[in-house]
Amino acid sequence: MKIKIFTYAVFILLVVNLTALGAMVYHRIFETVDASPCGEPGKGFERVKRELSLSPEQEKNLLEYRKACHSIIDSLSTPLQEERRLLVDELKQEDPDLDRLIEIVERINLLQLKAQTKIVEHLLEVKNVLEPEQQGKFFKIVMERFGMEVEQEEGRYPWPKKARPPGTKGDG
Repeated sequence: MKIKIFTYAVFILLVVNLTALGAMVYHRIFETVDASPCGEPGKGFERVKRELSLSPEQEKNLLEYRKACHSIIDSLSTPLQEERRLLVDELKQEDPDLDRLIEIVERINLLQLKAQTKIVEHLLEVKNVLEPEQQGKFFKIVMERFGMEVEQEEGRYPWPKKARPPGTKGDG
């Protein structure tokens, strides 16, 4: 029984950590210097603006989308932190209730799904405002923020040399 609980705990912590990593990457892309009530752009947005040579209209649209996205993401952060606190409290119990752990994880997953869905919607909104050459530069920045190498060849995943799919360059 303890091995089963330990396995669930490890799985839960893995999900929580991966989600936290995703949130950190998102915030690095659209990083703000401080949380100002005006929604002023931060360093991440300034980099996007500079490297993509945004027109004034594009900049205006992206700032509006950014503000709306941050509003939703911020509204999810408090309940998400509370659920994580409940999860840790239950894990600390002498005999944690597996059903309760699963319920908490499901609520965490739902909140994270909402956040990730909003981030994807936001990235699609950004993509629609950009010209094709700007889109390529933008997604290069996104890939860098995810810590992924960007290969020279278009349309290829950046597979590690030992893990390349069979039949692709560098597998033999």
